[in-house]
Amino acid sequence: MGKLMFQFEHPEGAPELEEVLTTYGLSREEVDEDFGIIPVDRERSIYTILVDEDAAERLRSSEESSQGGVTGIFSNPRIEPFGPPEP
Repeated sequence: MGKLMFQFEHPEGAPELEEVLTTYGLSREEVDEDFGIIPVDRERSIYTILVDEDAAERLRSSEESSQGGVTGIFSNPRIEPFGPPEP
């Protein structure tokens, strides 16, 4: 199963993982803990985590989460080099 980027606002500064899990009803199994919580825009208090596709769909369709600071669910395409390596 693929992972999607879940972007949200958190005006109180960088959140702890437990707070994110509780706020959005996520389990540890649905979140990529190695990716962590990435600050996307500190001035606007926007952060991103990686969640599995089922969790992303639930967040996308949840009326509660749309009012809870969710700013987007984005794809997470694999980035690979284009063409053969240069010598």
